[in-house]
Amino acid sequence: MVVSRSISEFYDFMNLSRMDYPGVKLTSIPDVLSGRSGAGQFLVPAVPFPSSDLSDRKQSTCLAPISTPGSTDLDVVQNLAQITKTRDLMGHFLIYIIVNSCFYSVVVHFSRNLVYDLDTNILISACLLLVLLLTSVSVVLKRPGCLEFYGLRWSDWPTAVYTAVTYSLPILALIVLAKWIAIRILPTFDRLDLFSGRLSQYPLQSNHLAQLAIYVVLTPVQEFIARSVIQGSLQEFLSGRGRTFKAILISNLLFSTFHLFVSPYFAVASFLPGMFWGWLYSRQRSLISVSASHTLIGVWALYVVGTPSIVTGS
Repeated sequence: MVVSRSISEFYDFMNLSRMDYPGVKLTSIPDVLSGRSGAGQFLVPAVPFPSSDLSDRKQSTCLAPISTPGSTDLDVVQNLAQITKTRDLMGHFLIYIIVNSCFYSVVVHFSRNLVYDLDTNILISACLLLVLLLTSVSVVLKRPGCLEFYGLRWSDWPTAVYTAVTYSLPILALIVLAKWIAIRILPTFDRLDLFSGRLSQYPLQSNHLAQLAIYVVLTPVQEFIARSVIQGSLQEFLSGRGRTFKAILISNLLFSTFHLFVSPYFAVASFLPGMFWGWLYSRQRSLISVSASHTLIGVWALYVVGTPSIVTGS
């Protein structure tokens, strides 16, 4: 059949032949298409079951349907092309995670003896985020013309910002409440003012305003990496019930881990609002919205209320 021949040639083109998967019986594909194998569904080989004898190349084949009855050969070829594209994107994404994790380990190793104050943290964060941003761009370029997939859209941005601010207001109140409780319960912090941030104490000092400006610029970069690239990719690659929650959880674990160079306390503290930002991004799929919320909460906690002395454990 013409269809059988075209599908076999397409498999050769995708390097899914016996040369790459010697345990997969590709002869079952024309059999299915010609009706000799029953159900009338086109089947693509998945992971073969290993043989008990390594020299035995006759392995069982696990097959998964990619076409329903009534589909044309063009539909089948398009499905195969989509599988190949997804496989390539998943591989590139995995490399991205591994490379960045290795880079972060090196940063933590060489920065562990530094004095951790707010100025040093901002400097380390800027350098770290710059490298992560460059590698993240490589992931985006693998999906040309799909900027909206990564939340890069400007349509209806006033509504996105308004929604982000509205949902963030209760968290601002919880931050104040948490510090008030810490001051009342923990003797280490009993001398702190409720509002002891740098903008509260020295609102017009130039170096504090410069630090604030750097923080505001770096916040969208953090959200682009954690939410747009990592969470957005995981939401596409994962399947089954709860895949959105899994994507939020896994991406937020990485997001929190990247704060370990400050302190374990800071990493734990960043996990809680990070889950909220993950939920907000999955709801609106807007980098503007989640960046606005992150900026508002971060500036409020670090520069107005003044939580670094608590979350760093100092």
